[in-house]
Amino acid sequence: MNIRTLSLVLRVLFWVQLLLGILFWFGVATGLVLVHMLIGIAFVAVLWLLGVVNGLRGGSLGLVLGTFVVGLLLAIVGLTQTRILLGSAHWVIQVIHLLLALVAIGMAEMIAAQARRAARMSAA
Repeated sequence: MNIRTLSLVLRVLFWVQLLLGILFWFGVATGLVLVHMLIGIAFVAVLWLLGVVNGLRGGSLGLVLGTFVVGLLLAIVGLTQTRILLGSAHWVIQVIHLLLALVAIGMAEMIAAQARRAARMSAA
């Protein structure tokens, strides 16, 4: 599996998820929550696959483990957020969910950059 392709897929999923999340935050398109959850599961799966591929290619062990930890936390918070901090404080869990997604996409970008550097070094 190609890190570049996985990274691109993850970026697309991220932007779709971000748009849906913003719509939900403003009370629009709430009928698409299940779609958001399914895409979120795919997002975490691709993040984990990216971590595995990176690890198999000799990438940073910290990034490999980080993708699994952040992906797991993102999934747990995403799947349980309707039952956490209900009422006026619910925005806190929404922000945590968003921050975890930003960390996840940041880690994916770090893996992609590491793979690009490795490719350049092997070509030289």
